[in-house]
Amino acid sequence: MAAGGGSSTTRSTAVAPSELAIVATAPGRWTVQLGVFGVESNADRMAARLRARGYDPLVTAVRNRSGGWLRRVHLDLYRTEAAALAAARRFRGAEGMPAVAVQLADDDG
Repeated sequence: MAAGGGSSTTRSTAVAPSELAIVATAPGRWTVQLGVFGVESNADRMAARLRARGYDPLVTAVRNRSGGWLRRVHLDLYRTEAAALAAARRFRGAEGMPAVAVQLADDDG
């Protein structure tokens, strides 16, 4: 992982909807979200570009309010909000791409 500072629980492959509970209960309730996509291949493409740049992104799937699936691309999981905010700042500075620190909700899995 190029950005550093995160937990060691990241995965570089897409997470099936049935596996979201694993992500939501991982040690670290904060993440840096890099994008949200309605088309799975777009999320996969972003994750591949990040891997090529030395990152180890996590892609998760969640249902939207209308019942469709969204894919979220995350940089890593973090134990604290401060760590996630710092990682988002570093990523934005290094890559010039949007990055937002978000707290995982209890129902994210």
